[in-house]
Formats: sequence, structure tokens, C-alpha cells
Amino acid sequence: VQQAVQANRAFLKRFEVEGRPPDKVDDECRQAYLSSRMALARAHAKLPSSASLCQALEQYQLVAAHIKAHPADGMHAEAQLCAEMTQLLPVRIAHLKREEAAAGQRGP
Repeated sequence: VQQAVQANRAFLKRFEVEGRPPDKVDDECRQAYLSSRMALARAHAKLPSSASLCQALEQYQLVAAHIKAHPADGMHAEAQLCAEMTQLLPVRIAHLKREEAAAGQRGP
């Protein structure tokens, strides 16, 4: 999973503008860009920590914002998935943070 995270981050870094995600991606690259963001989100969601789930949420939010700002044909399923994940992940993150805090109180 860590290799998937690294590979997608390296790919997405090529699109950055001054160290930030681009506001818009060329039409010819959009599908690859959004697919990579979603793959990164899925990879982060597989890592067992609230911090990695926060990273997954951030990626889903970026994809949702990009699709909303720049609608494209054939992106309905991706937009719907992002909308669902941005609703579900905060609940899962809160639950995992409570578990992590409880484990920290118990000690190793």
C-alpha cells in the first residue's frame, strides 16, 4: 500500500503549481489525474490510522471540488463516490481517533 501511495504522489506532483494541486487540469490529462487522486485516497483508506484516513478524506474532497468546478462527461460515478466518502470518512475518523486515544491510555 505504501508503494501505491508513493507512486501516486509522485505522479500527482507533476501537476502541482507552486507546490499546490492545480485549479484546472487539461482535458487530455483529467481522467488520469482524477484516477490517480482516487487511487491515492483508496490507498490511504487501507492504512490503519486516523491520520491516513484524514489523507484519504482530503483526496476525495480534492476530487469532488475539481469535478464540481470543472464538470466533465463520464465523471458522475466518481463524483457520487466522492460525495459518499466525504460523508462517511469523518465518522470513521472520529471512531478511529477514539480507539487510538483509548489504546494510548491503556499503554502498550
